[in-house]
Amino acid sequence: MKCFVVLLLLASTHTAFATDALPLSQLYSQALSAYQDKKFQDSTELFSKALQLQPENPELLYNLGLSQYQLNKKGYAIALWRKALQLAPLNRKVQDAIEFARNNSGITSAFRRPPGTWEMIRSRLILPLPLNFWLGCMLIAFLLTAHKVIKFFGKRKVALQEGTSLPGIPYAALFLSLLLLLSLGASTLKGLDTLTAQGTIIAQRIDVRTGPSAEDNSIFELSEGVSVHLLATRQQWTLIRHFDGIQGWIPNSSLLQTQGPQL
Repeated sequence: MKCFVVLLLLASTHTAFATDALPLSQLYSQALSAYQDKKFQDSTELFSKALQLQPENPELLYNLGLSQYQLNKKGYAIALWRKALQLAPLNRKVQDAIEFARNNSGITSAFRRPPGTWEMIRSRLILPLPLNFWLGCMLIAFLLTAHKVIKFFGKRKVALQEGTSLPGIPYAALFLSLLLLLSLGASTLKGLDTLTAQGTIIAQRIDVRTGPSAEDNSIFELSEGVSVHLLATRQQWTLIRHFDGIQGWIPNSSLLQTQGPQL
């Protein structure tokens, strides 16, 4: 009951979005009404239909995730929220929903492994901020650095012509240059991350196998909610790489791609 109350509060604080498509507006309203009436199967179907009209609408992905969570499809809900977060990195309620799922005892197995250095950087610095933010920081840092450098060499030229003492070390220009390099690096990492195909396990538990067949040996097991890299597909199977570096094959039906180009 407590879980439902928290999720209902998340749903009730949705941001309104404008649309010229009346069918979409009606579907959205009906889906919200069904959710508030605890008709989660109906709300799932209605949000899914609305999502077909706007497949990259983070608001629809978020609310569909709430409905899936109530149907105990927690891995699917997490996948939808991650997909929404890729489209709207600064959406606080999507972040809160993922954090709520992360702290829920029923799916802690999906988050037990201590994150590596890259994962920490990615989750705390790369994912929360959009690419445009880092590109804007890089542009501002470049302009300020250029201004300081031009000003410094102008003073140096005048000092040489007049035979006066040369200006001191331009610490401000050095500091801005460092910010420029950092923003350039972050922009590059964000761009590469966006182009990396990733998915989330939506099956409660799935065996990762040595080959694209149910007859191949099982290497290890993954739980719902785990994020993996997607490397290749073969018929009804996908080659994935766990963040520990181990690779294996799982059925396509056991995961949902959340970002990157379609394989």
